[in-house]
Amino acid sequence: MNSHVLAPSGVAGLAQAIVEAPRIAVDTEFHAEHRWLPELWLVQIAIPGGDAWIVDPKVPGLIEGLAPALRGTPWLVHGGEQDLKLLERALGGVPETVFDTQIAAGLVDTWFPSTFASLVRTWVGRDIDKSETLSDWSQRPLSRAQLEYAAADVQLLLPLADRLDAELASLGRTEAARAACAEAVTAALEPRDEDVFRSLTASAILEGVHLAVLQALAAWREARARDTDQPPRSVLSDGLLLDLARRLPTSPGTVTANRNAPRRMARHAEEIAHLIARVLASDPSAWPTAVHRTSPAARRSSWLQLWAQVVGQDARWAQPLVLPRTLADRLSQEASLDRETLCAMLGWRDPLIGAALDDALKGGTGLHLTVEGGVVARG
Repeated sequence: MNSHVLAPSGVAGLAQAIVEAPRIAVDTEFHAEHRWLPELWLVQIAIPGGDAWIVDPKVPGLIEGLAPALRGTPWLVHGGEQDLKLLERALGGVPETVFDTQIAAGLVDTWFPSTFASLVRTWVGRDIDKSETLSDWSQRPLSRAQLEYAAADVQLLLPLADRLDAELASLGRTEAARAACAEAVTAALEPRDEDVFRSLTASAILEGVHLAVLQALAAWREARARDTDQPPRSVLSDGLLLDLARRLPTSPGTVTANRNAPRRMARHAEEIAHLIARVLASDPSAWPTAVHRTSPAARRSSWLQLWAQVVGQDARWAQPLVLPRTLADRLSQEASLDRETLCAMLGWRDPLIGAALDDALKGGTGLHLTVEGGVVARG
């Protein structure tokens, strides 16, 4: 497979080739430093049975000319969360079908998330030179080494996807992979600011109104970071979010009372104070819940994740994908679950683990140490 740098004169021909392809491999190169959304510097496209193309999004007309074709053809990506966010903005949308090889690999092996290089080595038998990973993609002209590196990623995505497709089919997991990839696309493109707080360490040490304030502050920080295109922690650090959620200050002066607060925090002090006051005055029934690190629910969640690791070892799927911590936390907070409700909570995961998990949640499964030092699940 040859690689080419796209010129304006080649846009129509590449667009037609994309439209005629059953699916294409897509990758991007970007700089993520000091931004909420990384800056896109390169788009790579490979067509099965054809060539790989390097597209410079800074050249007027290239991305715009390819956009309709790219939106209408299924994609192959690897760990595509950032690629999807960037390309949705650049193209005005993404195709309905996106196959992510990182997700597919998590449904045929026990490690997730796996790097592209490791999967290519395992499934395609090729080693990738990653020396250009952190190179300056904003420089023009790009070096030959940069262009070769960029092209190699999409060129190797095609055989990797073929191998994983075949393995998924042999395990009867093609539909699960399709649904898991669709779920990932939705999560990437339709994030919920009100859920951001769950990724913070502080969510496991706060309860009640303090947790509600953390939720509100984290959502506010995310929106502010998006509007100003800066990393959320540049707006307010995680430590300051925790401090505010603990102290519950309701006046600008008390908001900035922390001696570690940066001077720039003063410009947001009144807004933060009003936000906290609104939460304090809100109905407690609307406050969020989370798994506190010392609670029985935390121990149940840890047990469920360990159980999933053990079961996944034999079944050949990865616990962080099939039963991630966020889902284990949700399950651990339920006093009882009937099979129908559990099925709804699991979604595409239910055929993989639903019946066994239902038995485990009802106390029908134990985890046992083996003489060799391993762990097994037994009914």
